[in-house]
Parts: sequence; structure tokens; C-alpha cells
Amino acid sequence: KTTTKYNLAFNSKGECYSQSVEGIGEDVFTAEIINHGWEQVELHEIFDNGNVEYADYWEERDGGGIASPFYIDNTVLTQYLSTTAYPPGEDMGYRNYDYTFEDSAIRINTTMNIEDKNIPMYRILEVDTDLMICIEFIGISGYNNKKIFGLAAYRRMSAEELEECRQKYTQNWSEE
Repeated sequence: KTTTKYNLAFNSKGECYSQSVEGIGEDVFTAEIINHGWEQVELHEIFDNGNVEYADYWEERDGGGIASPFYIDNTVLTQYLSTTAYPPGEDMGYRNYDYTFEDSAIRINTTMNIEDKNIPMYRILEVDTDLMICIEFIGISGYNNKKIFGLAAYRRMSAEELEECRQKYTQNWSEE
């Protein structure tokens, strides 16, 4: 476990935020995030005390792997996913989410069994030309039904990589 320059904490809703970095504004979001694909390069779990796990979140975990890429335009966030729940050939798809951007967070509505359905999927702390650092909603703990967040780094995908991704993840799971 380690601390970061972001001085991470949790609010009364159980959402993680930075006490020392304001995050990006609407102007940076529009110029640097929208109309690009993003691919996760690392993820570290954030603990209740704001410390971050040194090891990658997915290291030595069964049944999971690095987060799927996503693309975001002016109104829709498209997340590309793969699952073993479907037979081969139908196991790679995408899900579209309407989103809002507020307080440096991309918020989506989820179908998960949690009280507040509007979650901060990605709270963007900083971005440069090709790298985005964010607090990412990972999921819900099966043990205590608590939200799990991680500190993530995403790499901006090239136009060719994004097109390859779209050709690979063809099943539309948005309505499921």
C-alpha cells in the first residue's frame, strides 16, 4: 500500500475523490477526452484510508483482467467488453451508456443492484496528450456491497487501434 499525490478520500455516498487535485474542467474534457478511444494500462485498488495498492488490481486475480477499452463522444460512452457468458463468436461486444460530465467525472447510470444508480465511472484527475489518470469505479464488493474504486492510467488509442477494436467487438449488448 502506498500514498499518492492525489490525497484520495471518500464522500458520504462512498464515492472516491481527490482532496488535492481538482481534476479536469469541461474545456479539457471536450478537447482531450471526447472523440478518442482509451485503453487501460494499469489499475490499483484504492482502500478506505485513501492508500493505493502497489500491485496491479488484476494481478493474481482469477476471472478478471484489464479493463476493456472505451470510446466517448458528445453524448455516449461506448465500453468494449468480452465475456465467457456467451459462446465463441458472440463473446465480444459493446455497451453504450448515456453519460453526464460534472465535477471532473464521467457519470453513467448503472443497472447494478446499488442504491444510487448514477455512478462516477471515471473521475478524471489529469490528462496529457496520450495519458489519462483517473479514479475508476471497478464494481461492487460481493462481501459487503461496497463500491470499489481504483486509480487507473489509460492510454489514448490511435485511430487505427480504435477501428480494430470496433471490428473485434461487434455484439451490441446495450439493450440487455
